[in-house]
Amino acid sequence: MAGTNGRSNGTSTELKGLPPELIKALMGKGRARGVYGPRLKQFAESDEAAINPRESWPLEFEGKTALAMTQSFRKHIADADLEDVIQVVSHDGECYLVHKERAAIATQD
Repeated sequence: MAGTNGRSNGTSTELKGLPPELIKALMGKGRARGVYGPRLKQFAESDEAAINPRESWPLEFEGKTALAMTQSFRKHIADADLEDVIQVVSHDGECYLVHKERAAIATQD
């Protein structure tokens, strides 16, 4: 039964979902534990030459600063011994992951 303010008093089984914008804001502001490694692996195994992680995985990275993302991806790249394979680039307030070999092929004239 709804209370006087129109909200459930706990006896109803109906749930009120959050709007997508609020979900993105909530997900982006928290710490992304356990996200960088799997996303780095996903990128490394993909066919893409370069990506913007914030655009590829908005729920995980929407609220993160480019600096925080750059530092975390660099740490995970070093931990995975992928420094010769993947480069992290911070440019115009964004963080990008670049697969060096695929980028070289994609940009050949």
